[in-house]
Amino acid sequence: MVEITNKNIMILGEGASGKAAFNALKEIAKPYFFMPLFNSDDILIDLIVTSPGIGSHPMFDFALKNNIPIISEIELGFLLNEKPIIAITGTNGKTTVTRLIGDMLAKKYKVAVCGNIGLPFCSIVNDNHDIIVVEVSSFQLERCFLFKPHIALITNITEDHLDRHGSMQNYINIKMSISKNQDKDNYFILPSELREFLPEFKSKLIYSDKNAYINCGYIEYKGEKVVSLSSVKIEGQHNKKNIMQAIIAAKLMGVDNEDIIQAIEKFKIDKHRLELVSIVGGKRWYDDSKATNIDSCIAACDSMIGDTALILGGSDKGYDYDQLFENLPKQIKVIFLMGETVFKMRESSSLAKYDPMIVGAEDLNEAVKLAKDLSIINVLLSPAAASFDRYKDYKERGEEFRRLVNTL
Repeated sequence: MVEITNKNIMILGEGASGKAAFNALKEIAKPYFFMPLFNSDDILIDLIVTSPGIGSHPMFDFALKNNIPIISEIELGFLLNEKPIIAITGTNGKTTVTRLIGDMLAKKYKVAVCGNIGLPFCSIVNDNHDIIVVEVSSFQLERCFLFKPHIALITNITEDHLDRHGSMQNYINIKMSISKNQDKDNYFILPSELREFLPEFKSKLIYSDKNAYINCGYIEYKGEKVVSLSSVKIEGQHNKKNIMQAIIAAKLMGVDNEDIIQAIEKFKIDKHRLELVSIVGGKRWYDDSKATNIDSCIAACDSMIGDTALILGGSDKGYDYDQLFENLPKQIKVIFLMGETVFKMRESSSLAKYDPMIVGAEDLNEAVKLAKDLSIINVLLSPAAASFDRYKDYKERGEEFRRLVNTL
């Protein structure tokens, strides 16, 4: 067990996670933020808490040489929390599944929904909740050693964040580690397609696609009709999978069908996730700026009905794009390429012998202007790349797209 009380704890990162960690510790320990002019002779360090955005730092080498533990803010939240945890990770869909589970549980329990979804775990540890639903990214799992959710759920695993994790196998191992501390009284939910990557585990294994599925116009759980597809308002086959995974977690926590149905009927997708921005010039303009990897982009494209122009590109996350161009559906008629991934994407499209028209665009503004004059039904911003070549994050990119569309 990591000792915290009265310990000297250095916090790396002064964003939301770092500030939440500091506030959670200030009454029980001696927390302080890292200072650039830090001198190791000035103060004793018992523990370092790092924010998820920090992939490397000089203090990491110092800590290794001096046997100082480094943990993530999520791990600290776990150590300070005594309530049951439902933890969701995965490449895509984890925010949607996290929110859905929180909504489904909300009538039966007093629920906190936190983590990578935007509210740091440490910010709610002193509140009075029955259960914690936490979204966990691979960046947060990297430095989790004791984290033990009652229910661990992996939505899916596809290529992503290789610029940080180095290889696909490392990325898979980090995602799978969400279950490493579970025991026989806990549950581990994941798609059966991931069975070949399973590490040793002690919890009760549940394959999401074998336990929840679509049958005769209903989503069923273990043969029981739970909700009619007519009640599902969010678009995309991938979102139906998200709903089914959330239902399994809710059922394990004893939630009845009425509460599940109400949560699904009221649920709305967050901004920048396959969101219809407007209908302008006879075209439907979709903001899917959150699609920063190949799998999420393909899922969005599969959801389009009718001829579609796709806006791709941004900053490089370390993977190739062959799979993208090999799997784009036939409704994609034109592709606009922008950002630092342009040349990489062009190379992959050439290798895949991709037929539809590919047009280079200087930026998002030019892509929108060019798309305006096309004879197509849909324009989809689904970049399959990060936004950091030009924007602070995917939200800023999505807001820029919305502004451009609404000023056409």
